[in-house]
Amino acid sequence: MVVYRGPVNPRLLLIGEAPGKEEDARGEPFVGRSGRILEAALAESPWPRDQVGITNAVMCHPPGNRLPPWALEACHDWLEQKIRTLDPPLLATLGGTALRALIPGAPRPWEAAGRWFAWEDKPVFALLHPAATLRSRRFSLRWDRDWEALRAGLPSLPPRVPAPGDPTPSGKLRVKKPYNRPAG
Repeated sequence: MVVYRGPVNPRLLLIGEAPGKEEDARGEPFVGRSGRILEAALAESPWPRDQVGITNAVMCHPPGNRLPPWALEACHDWLEQKIRTLDPPLLATLGGTALRALIPGAPRPWEAAGRWFAWEDKPVFALLHPAATLRSRRFSLRWDRDWEALRAGLPSLPPRVPAPGDPTPSGKLRVKKPYNRPAG
Protein backbone atom coordinates (compact mmCIF):
# COMPACT_ATOMS: atom_id res chain seq x y z
CA MET A 1 0.00 0.00 0.00
CA VAL A 2 1.26 3.46 -0.94
CA VAL A 3 -0.25 6.33 1.01
CA TYR A 4 1.57 9.69 0.90
CA ARG A 5 4.97 11.34 0.77
CA GLY A 6 5.50 14.94 1.81
CA PRO A 7 4.94 17.56 4.51
CA VAL A 8 1.89 17.80 6.75
CA ASN A 9 0.92 21.13 5.13
CA PRO A 10 1.98 21.06 1.47
CA ARG A 11 1.54 24.11 -0.76
CA LEU A 12 1.08 21.78 -3.73
CA LEU A 13 -0.43 18.30 -3.66
CA LEU A 14 0.31 16.12 -6.69
CA ILE A 15 -2.14 13.29 -7.23
CA GLY A 16 -1.07 10.34 -9.35
CA GLU A 17 -3.11 7.42 -10.61
CA ALA A 18 -1.96 4.26 -8.78
CA PRO A 19 1.38 2.95 -7.56
CA GLY A 20 3.57 0.90 -9.86
CA LYS A 21 5.48 -2.20 -8.85
CA GLU A 22 8.49 -0.22 -7.50
CA GLU A 23 6.27 2.16 -5.53
CA ASP A 24 4.31 -0.74 -4.06
CA ALA A 25 7.52 -2.46 -2.96
CA ARG A 26 8.90 0.70 -1.30
CA GLY A 27 5.61 2.06 0.01
CA GLU A 28 6.19 5.52 -1.50
CA PRO A 29 4.59 7.21 -4.51
CA PHE A 30 6.62 8.07 -7.61
CA VAL A 31 9.97 6.44 -6.85
CA GLY A 32 10.41 4.64 -10.20
CA ARG A 33 11.08 6.02 -13.69
CA SER A 34 8.01 8.27 -13.59
CA GLY A 35 9.17 9.56 -10.23
CA ARG A 36 12.53 10.62 -11.64
CA ILE A 37 10.75 12.61 -14.37
CA LEU A 38 8.47 14.19 -11.78
CA GLU A 39 11.37 15.07 -9.47
CA ALA A 40 13.20 16.74 -12.40
CA ALA A 41 10.12 18.89 -13.11
CA LEU A 42 9.80 19.78 -9.42
CA ALA A 43 13.49 20.76 -9.27
CA GLU A 44 12.72 23.49 -11.84
CA SER A 45 9.44 24.53 -10.22
CA PRO A 46 8.76 27.43 -7.84
CA TRP A 47 7.99 24.99 -5.00
CA PRO A 48 10.78 23.73 -2.77
CA ARG A 49 10.53 19.95 -2.62
CA ASP A 50 9.73 20.10 1.11
CA GLN A 51 6.51 22.00 0.26
CA VAL A 52 5.16 19.40 -2.17
CA GLY A 53 3.10 16.36 -1.23
CA ILE A 54 2.56 13.36 -3.50
CA THR A 55 -0.22 10.80 -3.28
CA ASN A 56 -2.28 8.59 -5.58
CA ALA A 57 -5.97 8.28 -6.36
CA VAL A 58 -5.63 4.52 -5.76
CA MET A 59 -3.41 3.27 -2.94
CA CYS A 60 -2.58 -0.26 -4.12
CA HIS A 61 -0.70 -1.52 -7.17
CA PRO A 62 -3.36 -2.90 -9.50
CA PRO A 63 -3.01 -6.52 -10.65
CA GLY A 64 -1.36 -6.75 -14.06
CA ASN A 65 -0.83 -2.96 -13.87
CA ARG A 66 -4.45 -2.54 -15.03
CA LEU A 67 -6.78 -0.48 -12.85
CA PRO A 68 -10.03 -2.36 -12.14
CA PRO A 69 -13.17 -0.25 -12.60
CA TRP A 70 -14.04 -0.39 -8.88
CA ALA A 71 -10.61 0.80 -7.64
CA LEU A 72 -11.29 4.55 -7.91
CA GLU A 73 -14.57 4.20 -6.07
CA ALA A 74 -12.97 2.05 -3.36
CA CYS A 75 -10.31 4.71 -2.64
CA HIS A 76 -12.40 7.83 -3.31
CA ASP A 77 -13.32 8.64 0.30
CA TRP A 78 -9.72 8.10 1.39
CA LEU A 79 -8.46 10.54 -1.26
CA GLU A 80 -10.99 13.21 -0.34
CA GLN A 81 -10.16 12.87 3.36
CA LYS A 82 -6.43 13.10 2.59
CA ILE A 83 -6.98 16.35 0.65
CA ARG A 84 -9.16 17.83 3.40
CA THR A 85 -6.67 16.84 6.11
CA LEU A 86 -3.60 18.21 4.30
CA ASP A 87 -5.56 21.25 3.05
CA PRO A 88 -3.14 22.29 0.29
CA PRO A 89 -3.98 25.54 -1.53
CA LEU A 90 -3.24 23.93 -4.92
CA LEU A 91 -3.81 20.47 -6.44
CA ALA A 92 -2.31 19.03 -9.62
CA THR A 93 -3.35 15.73 -11.14
CA LEU A 94 -0.96 13.45 -12.98
CA GLY A 95 -2.91 11.62 -15.66
CA GLY A 96 -6.52 11.10 -16.56
CA THR A 97 -7.35 8.62 -13.81
CA ALA A 98 -6.25 11.06 -11.11
CA LEU A 99 -8.22 13.89 -12.72
CA ARG A 100 -11.37 11.76 -13.03
CA ALA A 101 -11.01 10.78 -9.36
CA LEU A 102 -11.59 14.45 -8.49
CA ILE A 103 -13.60 15.64 -11.48
CA PRO A 104 -15.90 12.87 -12.75
CA GLY A 105 -16.64 13.39 -16.42
CA ALA A 106 -13.43 15.39 -16.99
CA PRO A 107 -12.10 15.46 -20.56
CA ARG A 108 -9.60 12.87 -21.78
CA PRO A 109 -6.01 13.41 -20.51
CA TRP A 110 -4.66 15.01 -23.70
CA GLU A 111 -7.59 17.47 -23.82
CA ALA A 112 -7.50 18.23 -20.08
CA ALA A 113 -3.73 18.62 -19.67
CA GLY A 114 -2.66 22.21 -19.23
CA ARG A 115 -6.10 23.33 -18.04
CA TRP A 116 -7.44 24.52 -14.70
CA PHE A 117 -10.38 22.85 -12.98
CA ALA A 118 -11.84 23.17 -9.48
CA TRP A 119 -12.44 20.65 -6.73
CA GLU A 120 -14.54 22.16 -3.96
CA ASP A 121 -12.74 25.47 -3.26
CA LYS A 122 -9.34 24.37 -4.59
CA PRO A 123 -7.77 25.03 -7.99
CA VAL A 124 -6.77 21.83 -9.80
CA PHE A 125 -4.27 21.81 -12.66
CA ALA A 126 -4.31 18.79 -14.97
CA LEU A 127 -1.01 17.35 -16.19
CA LEU A 128 -0.21 14.31 -18.27
CA HIS A 129 1.20 11.40 -16.31
CA PRO A 130 5.01 11.57 -16.32
CA ALA A 131 5.14 8.04 -17.80
CA ALA A 132 3.63 9.47 -20.99
CA THR A 133 6.90 11.32 -21.61
CA LEU A 134 8.65 7.96 -21.92
CA ARG A 135 6.39 6.99 -24.84
CA SER A 136 6.86 9.87 -27.24
CA ARG A 137 8.70 13.12 -27.85
CA ARG A 138 5.32 14.77 -28.45
CA PHE A 139 4.20 13.87 -24.90
CA SER A 140 7.53 15.04 -23.50
CA LEU A 141 7.14 18.44 -25.18
CA ARG A 142 3.56 18.67 -23.92
CA TRP A 143 4.70 17.79 -20.36
CA ASP A 144 7.25 20.64 -20.45
CA ARG A 145 4.71 23.09 -21.89
CA ASP A 146 2.08 22.19 -19.30
CA TRP A 147 4.51 22.58 -16.38
CA GLU A 148 5.38 26.00 -17.79
CA ALA A 149 1.65 26.85 -17.95
CA LEU A 150 1.24 25.73 -14.34
CA ARG A 151 4.08 28.01 -13.21
CA ALA A 152 2.79 30.94 -15.29
CA GLY A 153 -0.84 30.65 -14.24
CA LEU A 154 -0.40 30.14 -10.54
CA PRO A 155 -3.09 31.66 -8.42
CA SER A 156 -1.69 33.78 -5.62
CA LEU A 157 -1.05 31.44 -2.74
CA PRO A 158 -0.90 32.44 0.90
CA PRO A 159 2.51 32.10 2.52
CA ARG A 160 3.18 28.67 3.93
CA VAL A 161 2.72 28.51 7.69
CA PRO A 162 5.33 26.24 9.28
CA ALA A 163 3.84 23.26 11.08
CA PRO A 164 5.04 21.68 14.32
CA GLY A 165 7.83 19.29 13.44
CA ASP A 166 8.99 21.35 10.43
CA PRO A 167 12.65 22.35 10.57
CA THR A 168 13.38 26.01 11.24
CA PRO A 169 15.86 27.89 9.01
CA SER A 170 18.56 26.94 11.54
CA GLY A 171 17.74 23.25 10.98
CA LYS A 172 16.23 22.77 14.46
CA LEU A 173 12.81 21.18 14.69
CA ARG A 174 9.88 23.43 15.47
CA VAL A 175 8.12 22.05 18.54
CA LYS A 176 4.60 23.06 19.42
CA LYS A 177 4.58 24.23 23.04
CA PRO A 178 1.67 23.08 25.17
CA TYR A 179 -0.89 25.68 26.14
CA ASN A 180 -0.68 26.54 29.83
CA ARG A 181 -3.94 27.91 31.15
CA PRO A 182 -3.36 30.93 33.40
CA ALA A 183 -3.97 30.22 37.07
CA GLY A 184 -6.96 31.88 38.57
